[in-house]
Amino acid sequence: MSKSRARSNGSNGGASQRGRPALAVTAEKRTQLSVRGARVHNLKNIDVDLPREALVVLTGLSGSGKSSLAFDTIYAEGQRRFMESLSAYARRFVGQLPKPDVDFVYGLSPVISIEQKTVGRNPRSTVGTLTDVASYLNLLFASIGESHCPYSGVALPRRTRGQILDLCMKLPAGTEVELTAPVFAPFNEELGVLFTDIRKKGYRQLYVDDTLVDLQAEPNIDESLPHRYRVFIDRFKIEPAVERQLGTAVDNALLVGDRLIGVELIGVTAAARKAFWEELGNPHHGIVFAGLSGDFFMFNDPQSACPTCGGLGVDKVVHPKLLVPDPSRSIRGGCFVKDAFRFNPDTWDGWMMHSLAKHRGFSLDTPYSELDRQAVEVVLNGTAPGERFELDQPDGAKDGPGKHRSEPVAWTGIARRIERSYRRYRQQQVASSG
Repeated sequence: MSKSRARSNGSNGGASQRGRPALAVTAEKRTQLSVRGARVHNLKNIDVDLPREALVVLTGLSGSGKSSLAFDTIYAEGQRRFMESLSAYARRFVGQLPKPDVDFVYGLSPVISIEQKTVGRNPRSTVGTLTDVASYLNLLFASIGESHCPYSGVALPRRTRGQILDLCMKLPAGTEVELTAPVFAPFNEELGVLFTDIRKKGYRQLYVDDTLVDLQAEPNIDESLPHRYRVFIDRFKIEPAVERQLGTAVDNALLVGDRLIGVELIGVTAAARKAFWEELGNPHHGIVFAGLSGDFFMFNDPQSACPTCGGLGVDKVVHPKLLVPDPSRSIRGGCFVKDAFRFNPDTWDGWMMHSLAKHRGFSLDTPYSELDRQAVEVVLNGTAPGERFELDQPDGAKDGPGKHRSEPVAWTGIARRIERSYRRYRQQQVASSG
């Protein structure tokens, strides 16, 4: 809290000071908001200096003039100056604001006032959303923002959807063009989440580095190594009749790739490819950033918000101790909350937990409190990236869902599964409220 300095000249000082000239403000005071001779309502010719770039709190008894200084003097003067900056034509449509009873206000920046009322506890309601400042900031970021290649970090020139389409249609007739969409796994998620999202959008072919794989076959990828993933969108031969289909494919690529699009020319010379990309953008990785607008930065839009936190900047995680109310029980004996996990050898989860215990070398009959740290970690948070194991039928189980599963599987983890379900629910709530 910053202290402010105030001086009162008495109840009769206002009349004697009304005609005094504005006080000169030295260069040392330019970091302050200076108010001289404030006489609004209960204020008795008050002089006050408020520091800039600091949180200032006005306190006092009821009727001491807190609101008169903050709202009726400082805010009213800032609003009046803004109105005076408008053209004469624009001022015809707004009411004239009276000048507050003050001698001089120096160092006043554009002001924002939030009405003193109880607002909802929605975390998506901020000062920026209440005052529409967030919308202007979104436009500012979209105007001056600089895009970079997610692989090399080099600056990418921004192109519009129409520019990309025009450059492709200018290629010689018969040139084969392939459109791809670079994609990335959400933060702290495995590739399965990314692949599921791609399938939901209607695509099944994906480039892993330079190898085209089919997502229907559950590709076996070593997640511990860095890879580049690009969704195969479509391939065309340039001719006049293909312009509409090519435009639709460009739109789909920008949607899947979150404004990133890859363009590959098939069967052309290196010189032709170089000339094409010198005009379009990034010749090294063959991708370009397009379609940047203000809604790209809207944290309340599910299409723009971070998929991990949902635009709130925080991510709720499961407390491990709340999942295990009785650590003296074993996993087979029901140590977990029933809604989180319940061991049944005839279900998919039963097969997975039995096979995981056999793979990692721990017993399902050991009390949870006696399990080693590595076993607890893998049960709660899943196997390591790229780690898979064979399914094994539990003792006494019937022909369950894993009977004919031949390929290795990965364990998601009880806690991570709950967190993912909650995150998906929260995203659905945002989408429905929007």
